Amino acid sequence: MSKRKEQQDKLAAIWATKKVGGPTRQNAPSPQDTLGVTGAKQSDASSSRKGASPLGLLSEALINVGEHKTSSMVVDEIVVIPSERCLPSFIRDRFDFSEDPDFLSLKESIESSGQQLPILVRPHPTEDGCYQIAFGHRRHRACQELSFPVRAVVRNMSDEELVIAQGKENNEREDLTFIEMALFASHLRKNFPRRVVISAIGKSSKNYISMLATITEAIPESIIKNIGKAKGVGRPRWEKLASYFAAGQLRGELNAELNSLLETIEFDSASSPKRFEEVLGLLEQSSLVEKPKQISKQLKAKNGGNLGEVQISEKMFRLTIKRDVAPEFADYLSSHLEKLIADFESEGK
Repeated sequence: MSKRKEQQDKLAAIWATKKVGGPTRQNAPSPQDTLGVTGAKQSDASSSRKGASPLGLLSEALINVGEHKTSSMVVDEIVVIPSERCLPSFIRDRFDFSEDPDFLSLKESIESSGQQLPILVRPHPTEDGCYQIAFGHRRHRACQELSFPVRAVVRNMSDEELVIAQGKENNEREDLTFIEMALFASHLRKNFPRRVVISAIGKSSKNYISMLATITEAIPESIIKNIGKAKGVGRPRWEKLASYFAAGQLRGELNAELNSLLETIEFDSASSPKRFEEVLGLLEQSSLVEKPKQISKQLKAKNGGNLGEVQISEKMFRLTIKRDVAPEFADYLSSHLEKLIADFESEGK
């Protein structure tokens, strides 16, 4: 039996499960249509992902659950639920998208062709008769604005399972921006252990998670929200912006100048990437920014021994290891430089 045929048979068995009462059931698409996304308009499938369709992601998730069922995880068929009974996840992963061109295109597609891809929900833990969305917030919003019911797969999930499912779908999308992911990870860190954060954001590197935290802890969230999702602005630019907020480098006059910029009509009407550049440009050009002084830090081993020294300034990062003091550490670091570079580049930043 081919791998594709085996996947289709598993999926068909899962779609046939019947456990949820209440919302109207709807016949699921055939496994062939499900796996091939036949008939789905590109804009509805614009829940785009790298290397596979969003419906393929849902199919894969359901198959995995079907193979690893636990008492806290039950899969059901596609059901039709009044959109007002589906409430957002308790952790937000996106900025407002109501005027986003991709969302408006998705809404037009659903209005003309119907909702091609179901969303994933769980019974709401505190609101009787309601459901909580794991992923598919944009599809749900489109249906809600159109006064359409929403097609959904209902699955019992713990809080951890919900945010991991929410994050995994985001990892497969190409339109979730760097700062949206950084804020999502920041909110997760406040409520969940590191292993959940790692699973949800799809990055196993502790350094990557720490880097996200450094940025979101330095820049006030109100500033980030005023800028918006800043599509196309990646890690280096956000790190540059964060450097101006770190260690209280902004003087009072510059804070006032920045707040004045945020309140202008021109700033509010600009695109999100343009707003980012305006904020960064203001800080780069201002003489009111406290220039960071050179910082020197001794590197100590657990036993208190001196391993070397780090010197950091605005334009320099220097690591000095004295071979006569710590020869083994110097050799270790030298032999791992290529791996450090590869690890950094594998993060795609």
